[in-house]
Amino acid sequence: MRQLKSIKVPVGYACLSVSLVLYVTIFSLPFVELSTTNKVATGSVLYGASYIFMFAGFGLLGREFVDKLKSKWKSFRSRESSIES
Repeated sequence: MRQLKSIKVPVGYACLSVSLVLYVTIFSLPFVELSTTNKVATGSVLYGASYIFMFAGFGLLGREFVDKLKSKWKSFRSRESSIES
């Protein structure tokens, strides 16, 4: 069981990294010489694949990682609202 858990964490981070690369690639599409239809289709596929890899990564990393991410986001948002006040 220990071996399986040690494999899940790097694979989970790899999935999140692939997700990020796919998502960032969408922003390069306007500069690629393709027809508009092909750009929209490619962007849709990249967006969908990005979400699939993101949720796979979250699933592999587990509930603790998602809770940690949520708490960091909430602390960032509360800090941001206190700056605006």
